[in-house]
Amino acid sequence: MTDRTTPARTGRLKVPGATLYYEVRGEGPLLLMMPGGSADAGIYDRMATRLADRWTVAAFDPRGYSRSVLDGETGDQHVEVQSEDAHRLIELLSPDGGPVAVFGSSSSAVVALDLLSRHPERLDRVIAHEPPMVELLPDPERGRKLFAAVPATAGSSRSPGASGRARSAIYGCGRSSTATPHAG
Repeated sequence: MTDRTTPARTGRLKVPGATLYYEVRGEGPLLLMMPGGSADAGIYDRMATRLADRWTVAAFDPRGYSRSVLDGETGDQHVEVQSEDAHRLIELLSPDGGPVAVFGSSSSAVVALDLLSRHPERLDRVIAHEPPMVELLPDPERGRKLFAAVPATAGSSRSPGASGRARSAIYGCGRSSTATPHAG
């Protein structure tokens, strides 16, 4: 039996403005896993190991995070640019045009949905896990203000917790909390 706990191969893909790091395990149809927030491909190690008997599981570090380096200065990151990064990786790893599944979590869920809108012919299925799409909330202005405040407060030691405020706003808890909104 093949050891699937470590990537079978790793690689780097040059894209406009960056070089992406990626990992691949298993065999079967391609499943591209995109981490959210400031996570990297390593967040999916355990899950990829379990899926590698049915899928070719690829995970990558989004541009500017961990091992995926930018060519120049850090600037605003745009969904459509990250979507095209994912498309280029799909083209590299599945050049035959076969069906591809995409899993995107958090901010990468938004990227996955953008990828679907731009390249529906390449995707067999998309799983958008917890996309931060405040426009769909009952009070989108509250969500926009919340996300606008996160960069200013995330690094502050006096902050009661930007992630706690985010959970409070999104789940309607009414107060800032660092507790997980779902038990069990």
